[in-house]
Amino acid sequence: MELQGCQKASGDDGSAVIGVSQDTTKAYKGNGSLKVDVKLIKGTQEKAGVEVYFAEPVDMTGKTLTIHMYIDPNLKGTNNGIQIFAKDSDWSYGAGPWINVSDSNVGTWTEVTLNFDNPNWSWAGGGSDGQLDITKIKAIGIKILMGGNAPAGETLEGSYWLDSINY
Repeated sequence: MELQGCQKASGDDGSAVIGVSQDTTKAYKGNGSLKVDVKLIKGTQEKAGVEVYFAEPVDMTGKTLTIHMYIDPNLKGTNNGIQIFAKDSDWSYGAGPWINVSDSNVGTWTEVTLNFDNPNWSWAGGGSDGQLDITKIKAIGIKILMGGNAPAGETLEGSYWLDSINY
């Protein structure tokens, strides 16, 4: 999957993204990756996500989305997490399970996955019928976000990198 189509996520999912660019300083495979510069602020800019849109809806039945992510240690914070998300052609939304940002997954490449047949959505809904249709996925993305235990006003600045996105 091409990373060049990734952009700041719509709505509040991208509120903390300050830049998205191709970068050659880090790569999981090949010669570069997508760098996402963020400034997370508890209470105002809590989510820093990017997404890519498909030209036509994609049937994700039987598929697992895999993303390799490198997280700057400056983004660890008090209680941050990572979530893969998806949107269907009706703009219903699903956010995958919360993965804690911890010492074991900062400063190194980490594989993040979402099995669409058993997604264990932490939240799903929206659209006209409130049901995410995995046979008509229009966009996929990943975000880092501040958890509920983060103190008000906590501010974290740094970057994360994405590479080798497959399904």
